[in-house]
Amino acid sequence: MNARIRKKFLRSAERLFADACRLYATRPRGHEGDAKIEDLSTSLLSAYLMLTFHQWSQHGPSRLRQMSVLDVKVEHIDHTADGIVLSGAVRWSRRQAGQATDLTERFWIDCPVPSLRKTPRSVRPTIALRVADGSGA
Repeated sequence: MNARIRKKFLRSAERLFADACRLYATRPRGHEGDAKIEDLSTSLLSAYLMLTFHQWSQHGPSRLRQMSVLDVKVEHIDHTADGIVLSGAVRWSRRQAGQATDLTERFWIDCPVPSLRKTPRSVRPTIALRVADGSGA
């Protein structure tokens, strides 16, 4: 199930993530430092995803409002004709009745990468969370 949050206050985080996707897709290639540049752009994707999930935990679906983001790991990135598709895991912390528990969820993101002429406001990534018990956000 897609976790497409269409609330106004989340669009800024999605735009930041769309910019990170554009930077990843258009990063320089064919140089000696390709591995360093790819690691840096993957880290940037993870950081902006952490910001997006943090905003979701404040203003998103009710089940996420009870959690806080501990870690985001981007594990696999594929290039498609329209953009990039990435997957990974997000680790949440939930506090219930004074007990803190950790929960790890898989995520999948399809982020179209527009040409450099288009503004990032026209691009909204599709983000899907897969919960361990089979339900989704």
